[in-house]
Amino acid sequence: MNKKSFTLMEIIIVIVLISVVAAFGIPSYRRAILRSRERQAIVNLELIHAAASFYGTQAGGFLPGNNRDIDFINQNFGLRVAATNGTVYEYDSADPASFDIKVEITNLGGGSFFDIQMDEGPISSTNPCCEAGTGACLSLPSC
Repeated sequence: MNKKSFTLMEIIIVIVLISVVAAFGIPSYRRAILRSRERQAIVNLELIHAAASFYGTQAGGFLPGNNRDIDFINQNFGLRVAATNGTVYEYDSADPASFDIKVEITNLGGGSFFDIQMDEGPISSTNPCCEAGTGACLSLPSC
């Protein structure tokens, strides 16, 4: 009788090999996803920064208020920044001479990864900067 089947040892070896590949691949994939989310948040913050600066130039002062609603930012600055899952944008201006913008990047299961913030100053190597949460920004300095 000639039955072709896998032995228990062959199945165990395949499972071990798949586990080793997954052990290296999953963390790299998570870092790539987080890096992508961070980069998109930075681009959006720079866009909001430019729009708020333009608004301040035209109106003679920055838009007052504190709001965590992306619709508020989009409507007042004429933008179309998409609110993606796990990101919360905040605009804050206590006086007409300054503003802060911030994005909080969260884990989809809950908990904050990190916050990226930016002020009215020019875009530089320290603006925007990162407030470390449970993770840390991959490409920005700490605030």
